[in-house]
Amino acid sequence: MTFKLEYDTPSSTAASDTDSQANSSPRLQDFTKFSLYWAALVSTCLVSFFIAASHMTVKPLQFQAPISSIDDWFTADVTLTAEAVSVDPISRTIVMNWYPALTSTTNCSSNAHIVTDIYLTNMLLDTSSPSWTAQPADGDHAAFRLNGTEWCLGLVHTYPSFRTVTKLVASKEYLLVQSIGSHSSLQSYPFDVYLAPFSFYTRNVNTGTVSAPKVTDAFGIAVNFKISLLNTFLSYTDVQKNLQFYLRIERSRATKVFVVMVAVTNWLTAIAFLTICAAAFIYPEHQIYGEMFVVPAGAVFAFTSIRANLPGAPAGFGTTIDLYTILPVLVIMSFCSFALLLIILHRRILYWKLEKKRQESQDNERTTEQYRCDTPNENGNMPYTGTEISQPEFRFQQSSSNVLMAEQRNNAVNGKHPA
Repeated sequence: MTFKLEYDTPSSTAASDTDSQANSSPRLQDFTKFSLYWAALVSTCLVSFFIAASHMTVKPLQFQAPISSIDDWFTADVTLTAEAVSVDPISRTIVMNWYPALTSTTNCSSNAHIVTDIYLTNMLLDTSSPSWTAQPADGDHAAFRLNGTEWCLGLVHTYPSFRTVTKLVASKEYLLVQSIGSHSSLQSYPFDVYLAPFSFYTRNVNTGTVSAPKVTDAFGIAVNFKISLLNTFLSYTDVQKNLQFYLRIERSRATKVFVVMVAVTNWLTAIAFLTICAAAFIYPEHQIYGEMFVVPAGAVFAFTSIRANLPGAPAGFGTTIDLYTILPVLVIMSFCSFALLLIILHRRILYWKLEKKRQESQDNERTTEQYRCDTPNENGNMPYTGTEISQPEFRFQQSSSNVLMAEQRNNAVNGKHPA
């Protein structure tokens, strides 16, 4: 038994260190490249979405009525602060909170017994509004009574407020009251626009004097809706004194962008599926994997569930965005799935036929080979078709058998018997 001792020479050690450094260098480069790509992608996405979110954030309600140009000569005894609470486009209502107050010009010493009722025109109110009345002949019901005595003496410890539920009027663009003809509705989701009209006036309970209030401030956000002042009118005649203004209500920019992005991704998925179908027809030699149509089909069903949870979307299908995105994409995906299944079935049948032909060809070759082995040749010898004996060995065996046959013939002629 021999043993072979190997020693690490300085040259071999240096070579191994060089190899390890050469192997670690590509790994370090890959890790550096991965880190750079990761940081670039993450930072780009974060910066882009934060910038987009800052521009798509719904701004709080902010308006004054009447506008500042009219405010120079108009002085109101009662001011209102508006708060947007919610918007319901299905029931066509908007809920607002109002915070009334007496103006600083009111002289409490000489007008200590002022009692003012605040009215909102009854025909603009929804039936769920507290001040709505079913007898319009009786006149408008006061939405709130502001007692000047309590106000001046500081007996009101809480902020007075009242709530109104008013109707929405459909509006397609920036419309005036006279031009409301063809209206937008939920059919145009998420680009539906509505108009919220308001008409306020006040009446002094003691003197019966009618005057118009003034909206000095506004705040609040209706989720997923953008509210802005469209127009304002001030009627200050001897016959009628009231404040009219109209709020424009539309979907928020974030809602619009989200719905459009869902529509675009729907069509991108459909285009990818159509590309797979076209490739399956043109390139029949390539194999079709299950993931090629399972993943797009699953994505479409995921999009349908997203459609059911779109912010403020009406239940069911039928809006304009559905007719141009969800419904055609579902039809396209269904037909593509049907076509791919037929292609897969056709290829399976062709593959089975080819396998059957190949098996029959192999069987025919075996039968022919067996027939050649069992049939003697012209010399009366059986052909040898084995492959386990090489050609020189076959020749040696054949010559040995010839010599043995010759010896047997000679023994038979000389009368000798084999040992």
